[in-house]
Amino acid sequence: MANDWFFKWHCINIENHHVDVEDFYGGRITVGGIMFQGQIQDIYWSSVGKHLVDQVHKGFRQWKNECADYPPKLKLSALNALETSLNGYIARVMQNAVTTDAALRGRGDPSSAPVYNSTGTHSRANVEVIRLKAAHLALIPIEEAKPKPSLPKRIEEHFTKWRGVYGGVSLLIALIGLAIKFFL
Repeated sequence: MANDWFFKWHCINIENHHVDVEDFYGGRITVGGIMFQGQIQDIYWSSVGKHLVDQVHKGFRQWKNECADYPPKLKLSALNALETSLNGYIARVMQNAVTTDAALRGRGDPSSAPVYNSTGTHSRANVEVIRLKAAHLALIPIEEAKPKPSLPKRIEEHFTKWRGVYGGVSLLIALIGLAIKFFL
C-alpha cells in the first residue's frame, strides 16, 4: 500500500502526469494536474477506508479457514493475535494516509498543511475489527472451569470411591489382629 498506492498519489499536482490507482470499490481513480482538495480528497479517504475494511474482512476469513480445526484455546489465541496484527496494519496505513494527504495538500511540504482529521476512517476500521472479533468469539466454545471442591468434600469423594478397598483392608487388619490374639 505505501510503496504502490500512496506513492502514485504524488503525481496528482504535476502537469501532464496523472494518478491511476484502484478505488477498492471495483473501479479506478484516474486524475491529474489538479489540486488535492475537495472531492478528490474525499475519494482518497473513502478509498483508504474501503481498503482497510476489506483487509479486516480478509483477515477474519483467513483466520476462519486456517483455524477451523483448532481446539478452542488455540482458536482464541489466534483470534487475539489476528486482532493485534490488524490493529497494527490499520495504524501503519493510517499513518501513511495522513502523511500523504499532508504532502499533497502542502504541494510537497507536509508541514505547510494542517493535519487531516482521519479519526472517522481510523475508527471505522477499528470498530470493524472489534465487531468481527466479538462475532467470531461467540462461535468459539468456551470450556467452563469446574471449581475445585473443598478439602473435606475431596476426602469424602476419595473414601466413597475407594470404599471397597478400604473395607477389604480393614477386614484383613481385623483378621490379622484376631489371629495374633488367638495364637499368642
